[in-house]
Amino acid sequence: MTYPTIEAANLQSAALRLTAEDFIWAQHYDLALLVAQAMKEEYERSSIMEGILVKSMQREDYAKAYQFVTSLETPERKARWLIAIARQYIQIGNSQEASQLLAQALQVTRTIEGPESKTLVFGTEPQRDCSRGRL
Repeated sequence: MTYPTIEAANLQSAALRLTAEDFIWAQHYDLALLVAQAMKEEYERSSIMEGILVKSMQREDYAKAYQFVTSLETPERKARWLIAIARQYIQIGNSQEASQLLAQALQVTRTIEGPESKTLVFGTEPQRDCSRGRL
């Protein structure tokens, strides 16, 4: 029986990373995504996904970038990239797409566990304590 060594795992990881980076450089983002999905470590998958998203955004291919957002594993990253794409739509004057993405980002943030997810408030005035004449 043979056991994989740490060195073999590192070589496999490096080979996958280099292959994915080559696909990104050649603008074959779908192939880079397939390679990223074969990576065992979440941080490596995330790094490749971020590279794909950055390059898609640089090429102003926001629809393609959106497709890749759905492959992200954490709601925090999904929300961050949805907002980034929405900003790009705002810059080119497409407020309808931007609004839809921002609404989706808000929905995604509601799935984040922890106290931070319960403190996000958008577009409301501070509550006034009228009984004491203060905010």
